[in-house]
Amino acid sequence: MTEIKNRKENIKLILIAFISSLILLFFATKWYFYELPDQNSIVEINDVFKEKIKTERGYKGKISLVIKLRRNPNINFKINSISWRTTDSRELIEENKIGDSITLYVKKSDYKSKILNPETNDSYVDVVEIRNNKTVYLSLSDYNRVHSVNNILGILFFSFFGVFMFILGLMGIRYHRKNFK
Repeated sequence: MTEIKNRKENIKLILIAFISSLILLFFATKWYFYELPDQNSIVEINDVFKEKIKTERGYKGKISLVIKLRRNPNINFKINSISWRTTDSRELIEENKIGDSITLYVKKSDYKSKILNPETNDSYVDVVEIRNNKTVYLSLSDYNRVHSVNNILGILFFSFFGVFMFILGLMGIRYHRKNFK
């Protein structure tokens, strides 16, 4: 009776290891095929500041900048915590006041789904480039550089644990064959 129960538990653990390895490797491939924006996949938005630029502390204390524009008052343009590292954020906050003009670049997909479609509930739009007449605060190349590093880390993380769970499943099969004939 106990041996049958142990045998069934061992099979369950082997299946869990293989299924979790497939899920982890699926996420690794999603990170691998994620496309970073280029000049053809972004849209320029020229507007003026409606409010002062705000800093938000999010999950685990990560800092992001939130920008409100006059023509799109319901939408928060956000420089996320990954892009924030390469942004001249202090300069951006100090130099730009309410009513100053600014040029933002956002992904075309965000522009179509969140800005042109007013029915969306998600009011955050990720900024990929920001500049005014004098200064480039965040360039597209900097945005892509930090996001590609983040993508590589995601691929490595999910791949490592996916392969680990696959090997664990193979070791479970070997143990099962050896002990439950």
